[in-house]
Amino acid sequence: RECAQGPAHDEVWCCGMPKAMLREVKLPGGELAHCVVHEPDASMADGPAPAVLWLHGALTYIWPETLYRDVRSFLDVNAAARACVLIAPLATRGEVLAEVSEWKTKQDRYALEVPYVKEFNVAKTWEAFVAACRLFGPERIDYSRLCITGLSMGAQAAWDIAISQGAHVAALAPIAARCKWDDDAWSNQERIWEQLRELPIRSFASESDLDGGYWKDFGWIAKRRGADPNPRHVPAKVGMNRAGEPVEADTYIYDERTQFTVLRGHDGGHCCWDEVYQGEDEFGLFGWMATCRNPRGVELAGGDASPMAVDSGSQATSTDRQQG
Repeated sequence: RECAQGPAHDEVWCCGMPKAMLREVKLPGGELAHCVVHEPDASMADGPAPAVLWLHGALTYIWPETLYRDVRSFLDVNAAARACVLIAPLATRGEVLAEVSEWKTKQDRYALEVPYVKEFNVAKTWEAFVAACRLFGPERIDYSRLCITGLSMGAQAAWDIAISQGAHVAALAPIAARCKWDDDAWSNQERIWEQLRELPIRSFASESDLDGGYWKDFGWIAKRRGADPNPRHVPAKVGMNRAGEPVEADTYIYDERTQFTVLRGHDGGHCCWDEVYQGEDEFGLFGWMATCRNPRGVELAGGDASPMAVDSGSQATSTDRQQG
């Protein structure tokens, strides 16, 4: 059917989200949260798969249907990503995982100024991930390979979850945000360190976003790990931008568990995540996460999360979406 908006509008207006990829889970407090979930082809699996918590950026709060488009953009081209169970919780309007700003606003699709998102609710987001994992159980999910990645606002949430739950996580890969550190972080650094001590970290950022905080954070982590404070620099050309110019990545390796990569020359400035998520040959992110293991993740396999699955099997249309 022809779209009423005509052919010239942004593709987001016509972006549907298949119900088959939606899951509803009940949090320990009784609230319901919703996730987009990708399952590997069971006929191709050789055992339980890694589970990746994938956290979206702030704009998805206004445009929730773009979450499906965003995850499909790399699942369609990245076999290593397709081999994982991908769980992408929704922190969008009306969802319990979204913390709404008291002062920030944003125009919605109708050009109305509406309250904007501040951040993910970290505790509830982690609870939603664990509950979603329990939908599959240890037969489908390898609990020793629970990994976290996210972009922009989602990357900040990935850091926040890591400093509270990192002892159960196998790998962390935040893209385009650094840890914001709460005001009491310095006085709680030993508690935080217990969560980060063994956690493999690969972080990515655009050169245009860099500030001294990134280097201070990795310097602190490297020092606590006994790693070389002067990382090994590995430059690489990882593609071409739309203007035909090279996209370059400078990776700084402190030790085998601590790496920071800076991208430049890509299209999009702050938005450097497509290069990483889609570029498995260049960055190997999902393949790396699949090799990381933390036996303490198995501690999360039990318990009563009371998860519930949404009815699946039909295609949601634009009229089924949340109104932005």
